[in-house]
Amino acid sequence: MGTAVSISVLAFEGLFGLFMAYAVFLNFSNSPMLVKRWAELGMPRWYSLLAGVIGLIGAITLLAGDFFPMVGALAALWIVAYFLVATLTHVVLRDKLSSISIPLVFLALAIGLAALRWPDLAPALGTLHLG
Repeated sequence: MGTAVSISVLAFEGLFGLFMAYAVFLNFSNSPMLVKRWAELGMPRWYSLLAGVIGLIGAITLLAGDFFPMVGALAALWIVAYFLVATLTHVVLRDKLSSISIPLVFLALAIGLAALRWPDLAPALGTLHLG
């Protein structure tokens, strides 16, 4: 990967980490918008707290990934799983398409980041005899 691409990936990862941190902040601060949305979906409060904790792990590891490439690669996979579950949750609850599209867009972005970070997993995959 060239220097400009590497810097772009790090910037994208950092911005994604800051977005996740902001989303977690809204979740834990009981944002009226989110509380209303969770209630509309009939989701219990524990589910939103669980999503917040999992999102917090993702935010911290994405931000750490700018300094530790393998952590960034694993964080990208974590965020893919996070938004996959978020998308499926909206689908299972038969939410409107416009609401399903939001986590779906972030899932696509997370998949893109994971693809860009995949080479950083080479040492771990080699150790596991998977790469």
